[in-house]
Amino acid sequence: MPRKERRRAPRLQVLDQIEGRLVSLPLQVTLRDMGPLGFSVESALPFSPGASRLFLFTTAGGIQIMIEGAAVYSRPDDDGDARYITGFKFVASRLTDTSADISVLMDAISGLTESPDDPLGDQSELGV
Repeated sequence: MPRKERRRAPRLQVLDQIEGRLVSLPLQVTLRDMGPLGFSVESALPFSPGASRLFLFTTAGGIQIMIEGAAVYSRPDDDGDARYITGFKFVASRLTDTSADISVLMDAISGLTESPDDPLGDQSELGV
């Protein structure tokens, strides 16, 4: 049975536009999707709801942003593998401009940031 969508803001599939990794744990995670309020990862272990973790996101253009996320849920993946899907919400930080950082990441997913192969990004196709 499909899961009911309960998000307050839509998420975009990340594909290969952003790489994400945990800063504090040697656990490989795969960034699945991201939106203005949060993101989800796939990993071999579940995360406890409420647990905060620091992530380093790197865009295809090489921009690196460190941001904190708090686990909202963690569930086994539906495909039967021993993997877990965990949803995180962004946690505002006093040390960085979290909303500006999230905007940079969302622009990277949308293809609006500069990449090494296309210095104008997708803006050249938009006539900007």
